[in-house]
Amino acid sequence: MVGVSISNNSGDALFTRKNKNFKFDKRDYKKFDAAPKESFNQRDKRPLKCHRCGKLGHIQKFCRVKMSEGNVVETNGNSRISSNSEDEENWGKCFLAETSTINAMVINFKDEWIVDSGCGHHLTGDGSKFVHLQPHKGNEAMVTADNTVHQVEKEGTVIINDGGNDSITLKNVFHVPGMKKNLFSVPSVVDAGNFVLFGPKDVKFLRNVEIVKADVVHTGRRVKDTFVLSASSSYIDKVSCNENASLWHARLGHVNMEKLKVMIQKNLVIGLPNISSFPSKVICEGCQFGKAHRLPFAKSDSRSKAPLECIHGDVMGPTRTHSFSGFRYMLILVDDFSRFTWVYFIKQKSEVLSKFQEFKETVEGVLGLKIKCLHTNNGGEFASDSFFKFCQQFGIRRQLSCAETPQQNGVDERKIRHLTETCRSWLHAKNLPKAMWAESMMCTVYVINRLPLSPNNMKTPYELMFGDKPSVKHFKVFGLICYVHVPDSKRGKLDSKVKKCIFVGYDERKKGWRCMDPETHSCVVSRDVIFDEISSFYG
Repeated sequence: MVGVSISNNSGDALFTRKNKNFKFDKRDYKKFDAAPKESFNQRDKRPLKCHRCGKLGHIQKFCRVKMSEGNVVETNGNSRISSNSEDEENWGKCFLAETSTINAMVINFKDEWIVDSGCGHHLTGDGSKFVHLQPHKGNEAMVTADNTVHQVEKEGTVIINDGGNDSITLKNVFHVPGMKKNLFSVPSVVDAGNFVLFGPKDVKFLRNVEIVKADVVHTGRRVKDTFVLSASSSYIDKVSCNENASLWHARLGHVNMEKLKVMIQKNLVIGLPNISSFPSKVICEGCQFGKAHRLPFAKSDSRSKAPLECIHGDVMGPTRTHSFSGFRYMLILVDDFSRFTWVYFIKQKSEVLSKFQEFKETVEGVLGLKIKCLHTNNGGEFASDSFFKFCQQFGIRRQLSCAETPQQNGVDERKIRHLTETCRSWLHAKNLPKAMWAESMMCTVYVINRLPLSPNNMKTPYELMFGDKPSVKHFKVFGLICYVHVPDSKRGKLDSKVKKCIFVGYDERKKGWRCMDPETHSCVVSRDVIFDEISSFYG
């Protein structure tokens, strides 16, 4: 049994010296160097004094005097000579455990028992605790930390009563005279079929344990009366067990646990052990590094109940081809309630804020409502300080999607896809140049705002927004050849009375059709237009 004896006398301390064992300190040599120069014979005649026990004739390195409590030595006159008399300058740093601190724990060493997992037998030095005592048959002896040997004289039975109805009966308790503490042996309790559970605040003795639910970090082994824990052996035992599902999961290329379970149950291969337990919530680090993917997105069922309650915004671009007007970006705004769409063409992303301000003034003036919320992605054009200050000024709540997560801005993303597919179909059907994408997009928005959202939806975005059914009787095929009448004031008597143009859409503010001059790429709005819906300007 190995332990540490702490004195109960006030003022005593348990200490250790730094770099003092079996070596002389450098300061000792300095003292010898500073001493008067004497002959070797005179120096040898000096009496040697031990700084540990205080006796003459030997030095501390060869001291064999047994020390008692408090690191003091007893002399023949039963007087104590303190070993702390050495100069404090010679001591290194030490750890002190004062008895006043120990006493604050209120441990009654006379009546209470110390639970010791390294003690092979129950031990006590108080013979009055035994209800039955008999001479010990054997030669066992206890060796303490100071190498003192205590002979076991008797053994018997001790009953520990906590004051209630429960009591603990200890059998084969060794009576060792001279022991000042009572030691409760964990190996002896375990041998009797009990379990010992140490916790942060207490220790419990368990019986009839059936199920233990816990995460086992390491498992030690018992060597005679001592429990030994080796981190290296625990690791080897863990990885050498071929009955582990996690190990076969890694051997088979991090195969899915469900597939591994099917392989074992249906015996699809030879050599797999019959594994019964499969971890369900264990996260494999290798699988995370090699197989990680984005989490699924749940379908959003939220929908605004009135126009302008929420506006979805996004920017498309930059496009590879400039439009005839020099635009490369398109700002798209979609009403969450009606799915009514507005588009604005810009050359720089820095123009987004000014276009949104223009949109806000126009749509709020037409509908007599206020924009309450703006949902956009996390792009810099929407997340600038000036944009946030503008929204804060007019009480517009902001909603931003996560970076690199367009799925959270699905309304705009699907709308852009719808616009792009319609635009591409018109351009390729009439062999039109790609630079006409801006005119095609504007015409696409005008048309889809007047189409039902789905076959099951009986209302168009235009009707949901303005309350009236839209008219489509003035619709024409985009990109067809049209003949625009030239006013008398803009032609001579012998000049052609029409201009051959390309139909590119409708005008929101004028009652006419927008037609593009294929030579100058300029657009004109006119009501005097003749359409040839079969032909194509670019063949």
